[in-house]
Amino acid sequence: ANLSISMFHDSVKAFLDQDPELAKKSIEIEAAVDVLRLDFNRKIVSLLSEQKIPAESVDPLMTIVRKFERVSDQARNICMEALYMITGEYTKHPGADVFRILFVDENNSCQSQMAEAIASSFNLPKFIFSSAGIEPLQIDRSTIEFMKSKGIDLARVAPKAVHQIPNLDHYQVIVTLSEEALKAFPQRPRKVIFLNWPTPDPSKLSDSQTVKTGSYEKTYDFLKNQIKDLVNAIIDTDEESGGV
Repeated sequence: ANLSISMFHDSVKAFLDQDPELAKKSIEIEAAVDVLRLDFNRKIVSLLSEQKIPAESVDPLMTIVRKFERVSDQARNICMEALYMITGEYTKHPGADVFRILFVDENNSCQSQMAEAIASSFNLPKFIFSSAGIEPLQIDRSTIEFMKSKGIDLARVAPKAVHQIPNLDHYQVIVTLSEEALKAFPQRPRKVIFLNWPTPDPSKLSDSQTVKTGSYEKTYDFLKNQIKDLVNAIIDTDEESGGV
């Protein structure tokens, strides 16, 4: 809390005093806030597993952590605007030669993580793939194990909220993977393409392991084919890459 509040205070001061060095230093603090958030979330989950806190306290505690992190995100944005105003450094806008695609679901704990991992496995240099959730939760263990069978390690991947995605306004395509995720974007920027691929969440099935694995396979194949079609529609298949 002290770190987030201090960062916000410094960001406002940097903006009002037109201090580029203070703005840059404040931006660097955000990484530390992200690390602390993950650490706090792990501790909350650990306390729950040890039955040291009641289950109903988990969501409120994680919400508090996310709120403070949101403060640091807003502070970062203020600093970026200050830097542009003072120095003309366009730090908020990365190069335009890269195509950005964001996958969004409810929790960033299953389908969207799978989609990002599948897309990234194509190793397309001119694409950046990211994922996020409306209310991020820890990645489901079944999802981690299934993706491991595909040669993809999600064990150390941290779930993200939509507001944590840097330069969100510069993504050309946002793919929502559930109706709830689609509802989270009532006002859609005209320059952003929104695609809705409703995809069942296999991690929420209570069936046998065989049925659950089969559901994961269907989700994996669906996402892989959809992503292939999407990127091949974007790139020129006559280029050296020849698609995926």
